[in-house]
Amino acid sequence: MFGLSVNHAYAGPGIFINDGTDDGCIWTFDKEDYSPIGDYFGNTAPADKDSAGRNSPASVKYHIPSIQQLGGAATLKCLSKDRDTQTDRVLFYGNSKEQGSISLTLGGELFVNNGNLGLGGGTDTKAMRIGSMATLTGPSGLRSLAIGAGEIATVASGDDAIAIGTAAQAAHVGSIALGLQSTTELPSLVKDVTINGIKLSAFAGSNPASVLSIGNDTLKRSITNVGAGRVSKDSTDAVNGSQLYAVAEQATLGWNLTANGTDKSRVSPGDTVDLSNSDGNFVIGKHGTGVTFNLAPDLKVTSLVAGNTFLDTNGLV
Repeated sequence: MFGLSVNHAYAGPGIFINDGTDDGCIWTFDKEDYSPIGDYFGNTAPADKDSAGRNSPASVKYHIPSIQQLGGAATLKCLSKDRDTQTDRVLFYGNSKEQGSISLTLGGELFVNNGNLGLGGGTDTKAMRIGSMATLTGPSGLRSLAIGAGEIATVASGDDAIAIGTAAQAAHVGSIALGLQSTTELPSLVKDVTINGIKLSAFAGSNPASVLSIGNDTLKRSITNVGAGRVSKDSTDAVNGSQLYAVAEQATLGWNLTANGTDKSRVSPGDTVDLSNSDGNFVIGKHGTGVTFNLAPDLKVTSLVAGNTFLDTNGLV
C-alpha cells in the first residue's frame, strides 16, 4: 500500500518513483500487453520476484519489461540526477530522506520533454524557478521568481525579485526584469531637476523602493497602449503620449503683441521681442528683467504746443 494514486498517466511507457538517495525505485509499465509494477534497482534488470501484475503471480514473469523496453541502460532509469534527461517516462523523486521543508511529495523539480521545461524551487530561499536547466540551477533570492528558457539563465537573485524572459536578471531587492536580457539597477532618489536653468522639485514618489526594467543599457523597448494617468500634485501615475501632446500644445500657444490695439502678432515660446524707438526721443534700456523708458537729452520735434503757445521753426507764437 503506497498511498499514491496514479490515473491516466500517459506521458510515457514507464513511471518511476524514487526518493533521490539511490538508484532504486518503484516502477510501473503499461505498453501493449504489459502492465506490471515492481521494485527496480538501477544496476539490475527487472525481475519477476520483485514484480506484480495482471493475473499474478503465474504470468508476471511473461510481462516484465526489458531494460530496452524501459528505455535504455538500467543505470539511467531511476537516478534523480538524470531527472532533466527523461524523454519517454515520468520520474517522481525526492532530494533527501530528511523531514521538514526540504522533503518532497512530488519531487523537488519537474522536467517536461527532456528538460525543455523545468519547475523547481531554491533549496533554502522559498524561491520558484521555471524554465531551462540553466534557469533552474541559477542563483535565487528569498521568495523570488525566475521564468526563462535558453542556455543563459534567467536569474532573480534579489530578495522578492521577479525575472521573466531569456537571460533576464533581477538582481536587486523587490526589482522586476521583464523581457529578453532585461536587467535591473538600484532605484534613484530624485528630489529635484533643473531644465534650462529652471529648477523643478517637490515630486511625488521621489524615493522609489525598487525598479521595473524592460531593457538594459543598450536594449530599449517602448511601452504601448498606456491608459491616461491621473495628473495632479500628488499623482504617481504614468502619463501617455496624448497627455504630453496636450501640454505641449498649450505651451506653444504663446501670447499676442499689439501696438495701440492693432497689428497683432503671435509671440511663441523661444521668440525674442525687441523694443525700439524710431525718432530717438526715447531711450529704451533693460535693467535685469525690467525695461526702462527715458526721454532723450536732446529732443527732436518739428513743433511743440503748450496751452495756447505754439513753437516751431518759425518761432514762438
